[in-house]
Amino acid sequence: MKNKMFQKIVARPVAALLVAGTLFGGVQPISAEAAVPAEFALIFNADFYASKYPDVAAACGGDETLMLNHFVNFGIAEGRQGSADFDVKVYMSKYPDLQAAFGNDITSYYVHYMTVGKAEGRTAVAAAPAAPKTTTAANSGSDMSDTKNMDDHLRWELQAAINTYRTNNHAVALDNSTAIIDAAQIRADELTYKYDRIRPDDRNGDSVLDDKNCPRHYYRELLYRSGNGNVSEIMDEWTKANADVKNVLLYGGWRQIGVGHRVANGVHYWAVELTDGDNVLKEGSDSASGNYLRERYRTPLEISREDK
Repeated sequence: MKNKMFQKIVARPVAALLVAGTLFGGVQPISAEAAVPAEFALIFNADFYASKYPDVAAACGGDETLMLNHFVNFGIAEGRQGSADFDVKVYMSKYPDLQAAFGNDITSYYVHYMTVGKAEGRTAVAAAPAAPKTTTAANSGSDMSDTKNMDDHLRWELQAAINTYRTNNHAVALDNSTAIIDAAQIRADELTYKYDRIRPDDRNGDSVLDDKNCPRHYYRELLYRSGNGNVSEIMDEWTKANADVKNVLLYGGWRQIGVGHRVANGVHYWAVELTDGDNVLKEGSDSASGNYLRERYRTPLEISREDK
């Protein structure tokens, strides 16, 4: 008999999740027909999924069953992250033996973690960036003890708020990658001792994207600091009081977003990196040296000001 949690599935059924028997002979295939929600607990959390993919949450009306069904039927095959504790892209890149066994068969990585990997002590969460080090007097003795990692719910909350704002205004929700998230976190760390678009090493803020090999032609960086971690406050200021930032959030052909968050001395620091995720060479670029044409996206308001 089918599990009741899966009787509502009307989309295409997920293919049986098979693994390479030669390397992991003890792993049993799992299918949507036989699975129950508890079996996906290691890789799926409804609250996290709704926060990361607000467009899916909206389409499912916030129904946890429907979101699980979406994850099983579509999200797994698309490589979506269903839990803060499991990022399949990290899992794929972290273990060469799994790459040798599964190649680009992304579904098998989920199954391996659920049935074998977790028990083996394998992990699938990006390592937190090292705490910034500085010898400047301004930073001497400052409180840098607050945690910064992938489980920081405020960074996901701001990303979800931005994506909700975009989808409510007929723009697509933005995805991310481990690289762009790491880049944003590095910038948030740096802001705690130099709140500026110029980095502590005197490079422009977008250089962090080069450091992390994040492809883009267009980019924009949004910075914010506050005495509290209220995401609604940020969104109100960005979308109601600042027409320029409002345009940035909605336009520019963005496809990827990274959000970094850090607390130091009781102040919250935020860095949001927005890119088009495109690394195709443009006119004027030097393909031999790989010198891509990097441009900062200008909003319509900025363009009108510059033309005057």
